[in-house]
Amino acid sequence: MPILVQLDDRIRNTATALMLTRFASEQPHLKKHPLVPDVLTYIQNFQTHPFIQLVNQLSTNWWMDKFYTLAVSIESDNGSFNVPMNLHFQFPSDYPGLFYQFCRDAKLSDLWKNSESLWSNTITNCTNLLQKGLVEEFLTLLFGSTKRNLILVPNPLDPPSFGFGVSNSINAFSIIAPPAIPNSDKRKPFYSEWHANLPKFVIHEFAHSLLASSADHAQLIKSTEYLANQMKFRGYFSHMYSNCESQLNEIIIRAIEAVYIWKTEGQDAAEKRLVKEESDFGITLIRPIFDYLLDFVKQRQHGDMLEINQYFLNYLP
Repeated sequence: MPILVQLDDRIRNTATALMLTRFASEQPHLKKHPLVPDVLTYIQNFQTHPFIQLVNQLSTNWWMDKFYTLAVSIESDNGSFNVPMNLHFQFPSDYPGLFYQFCRDAKLSDLWKNSESLWSNTITNCTNLLQKGLVEEFLTLLFGSTKRNLILVPNPLDPPSFGFGVSNSINAFSIIAPPAIPNSDKRKPFYSEWHANLPKFVIHEFAHSLLASSADHAQLIKSTEYLANQMKFRGYFSHMYSNCESQLNEIIIRAIEAVYIWKTEGQDAAEKRLVKEESDFGITLIRPIFDYLLDFVKQRQHGDMLEINQYFLNYLP
């Protein structure tokens, strides 16, 4: 399950448009990547562009993941728009045409040529950190082989510490924003500052696509909806994840991340992560799911090829 690290014009063009929406004010206490002010200066005259007006309108109800889901549905080789059959939200029919128009009118390809060195440096940093993290081996152990290509797309234009896991019929994407560097810190928000946290983040975002596309996942969510209702969420959790499906998916994925920490950093580090998730967000279900996942991983290491959602359905109450 090799992971490619590469840029994607569909994603960074979408991110450019999102910089002219309410999302630009996210994470004001954290440093923006050096690319951000230059891109904002370049596109400041396009605030009244029809596509930006549409994106602004949609952003009142949409979170950023929906825009990226549409972005990766664009077939870059011929310009067509191939929306997944199971898309769970509706979008305006003029969205793809206005997107293409914005990219042409703003001459975004020229912008990327002028900032090529910063983008290339970002790719190098992510590639080096990813290789150290044994991410491919862990995802293969957990999910087996996949027909989708796994692509890590660094996206310096996103608010710091944001990440998105989206997919199309061919690829699963892990879209990763710059690291969280406080404004008072002397460091610069380059991707090298992610250090060992980048592999964890990448695994988290890939798991969104890989888990949801695994066999029996819909049945698992339906069978365990009642478990989400037994928790009293704290912090931003219930705001960010407003229904049972998104809540259970996020808890399982955070438990997957804890298992990765257990494998790479040891039991004490994994326990600290579990305690933090329980205390900060009230997601007490993460601990039994972590225990199930740990047993699942150990069985996979011994040759048992039971699929992850089948395992949960067999053992979860």
